[in-house]
Amino acid sequence: MTVTPLADGRLHGAVAMHLDVTAQRRNEENLRRFTKAMDAIADAIVLVDRSTMRIVHVNDAACRFEDRPREELLALEPWALLATSRAELERTYDDIIASGVAAPLEIPRQRKDGAQVYVELRRHALRAGGRWTLVSLMRDITERKQAALQLRESQRRFSGLLQTVELLR
Repeated sequence: MTVTPLADGRLHGAVAMHLDVTAQRRNEENLRRFTKAMDAIADAIVLVDRSTMRIVHVNDAACRFEDRPREELLALEPWALLATSRAELERTYDDIIASGVAAPLEIPRQRKDGAQVYVELRRHALRAGGRWTLVSLMRDITERKQAALQLRESQRRFSGLLQTVELLR
């Protein structure tokens, strides 16, 4: 409610205006719920508006993964975050929009602290309000990659051991 006094030198009353803000409050609550849900997810999530090529949202996991505050990530260009060129990222995004899906990628990444990690990158295109948003989900799969490497090495040693046993028979 907004109240404006009527004044011509003397107080004669006021004009009261009531605005229904139910939809605005509902939208604010939906945004809070969305943000809390995004922040509860363990995977890093980055939303990019295709028309502006700007990052429009990151969740807490993305901030932890990149070791940067949310404001800093939101100020980055998405191609800088993904260590590629703008033209290449635009082509990739357009391909995802055209096909509707993108195959998951397993890619090496260097963290801010210099550590080499592997991430699984999944991307999806969503259309809302006449605009395309690209959703990127990143999961650290370094432990899984290391375990697979150790398993292959163990199998190689075991195979060599079996060959030695066969030769000794």
